[in-house]
Amino acid sequence: LGRYRAIFGATSTLPPDSKAMAEELRRKEAELDTLRLQLKQQEQVCAILIIFKCPRAYHTVGREFYVL
Repeated sequence: LGRYRAIFGATSTLPPDSKAMAEELRRKEAELDTLRLQLKQQEQVCAILIIFKCPRAYHTVGREFYVL
């Protein structure tokens, strides 16, 4: 929102189509952020499962799976 305000100002005089497109872009960016977070969490869960189910493989691979 801050980036939008910096570009267009607090009260935009853009035509309705442009306003709708800007709003859709903000929604899509938020959705993308959510999906990136979900992917990161899934990768961490997979790494944890590998560590617990096959600890020897984890050590053999050289600790490629780093869990935060």
